[in-house]
Amino acid sequence: MSFELWLFAVKRLAQTMDAAQLIYDGLSDADKERLKKEYDEFIAGGAGAEEKEPEVSVRKFSDKDLTQMIKIWNEVVEEGIAFPQEDILDIFSAKKLFKSQSYVGVAESDGKIVGLYILHPNNVGRCGHICNASFAVCSKMRGKHIGEKLVLDCISKASELGFLILQLNAVVETNTHARHLYERLGFMRLGIIPGGFRMKDGHYENICPYYRVL
Repeated sequence: MSFELWLFAVKRLAQTMDAAQLIYDGLSDADKERLKKEYDEFIAGGAGAEEKEPEVSVRKFSDKDLTQMIKIWNEVVEEGIAFPQEDILDIFSAKKLFKSQSYVGVAESDGKIVGLYILHPNNVGRCGHICNASFAVCSKMRGKHIGEKLVLDCISKASELGFLILQLNAVVETNTHARHLYERLGFMRLGIIPGGFRMKDGHYENICPYYRVL
């Protein structure tokens, strides 16, 4: 086992070199070969250099974006773990939904729509200064800070439109990535609604409403 491969095994298999050696020695020849192949690909790809974050801009949606927006929206709906909606969109229902919003933003990268958000009043009359939003990111582009860009743009647009509070009504408790993002961006959790969200498989999860003063 070369020193370089040993170091790679530490990263992939254990926290110490001794532990890595023990684990490596216990691998089958096939597993050792797979690890060696992964190491070679790792080196060829730049020896651990971080993947470059994509350039993303957020702008107001237009009709030409609808096909890609529908795909992203429906993907989240069909996953059944974040959006309360169960019906998928077609071109007609998508136009009706998106054009009824106070604002709709899309995240664009390399000419493709990779995420979106919708913004609208959360209530009427004396509570009309509170808005609500939903966010969706293409599954292939998650983990690249696109959601953060969408939320920050949403906060800015909501303030521009005169809203005073942004409230998120149904953040599923198990959606830890979203919750950590919201909390990092200044959202406060209101509490927990037990069993407030029915997951795709039929079981119920808690939801955590959040709000942020704009």
